[in-house]
Amino acid sequence: TTSCGAGTATLWSAPLPHDPGEILSAGFAFDVPEFDAITAGQAGRGVIAASDPALVLWAFVHSGRVGDVLRLRILDASGTEIHTQDVTLERTQAQLFRASGRRTPTGGWAPGLYRGDVALIRDGVEIDRSQSAVIVTP
Repeated sequence: TTSCGAGTATLWSAPLPHDPGEILSAGFAFDVPEFDAITAGQAGRGVIAASDPALVLWAFVHSGRVGDVLRLRILDASGTEIHTQDVTLERTQAQLFRASGRRTPTGGWAPGLYRGDVALIRDGVEIDRSQSAVIVTP
């Protein structure tokens, strides 16, 4: 018989790379979105009215582990931090999302470009980061 050049090493001799956890997407909404909307890619808004009920930053994550910290941070149009929350994961999950934000202040949000910064932290080390932005209109 003729050999096709197969040797003793197999294609799978080296372990496949695996991300230890990752932020799949992040975005803004004016309320806490539904998980189905996030997984379908329909939760993020590019524009929010200054009078909408709230400003909420959400993050969709895979391979979250017990004790991981998801840091959600919002900066207003001037670059001033207006909200930060560290959420410690209480269980290991293949997919999850967390959201955090603030109710709209009396008089509404100042118009402009708001930025969201999300970090996934494991054992004190940042393993992933994602940024998002939303335009607040008058």
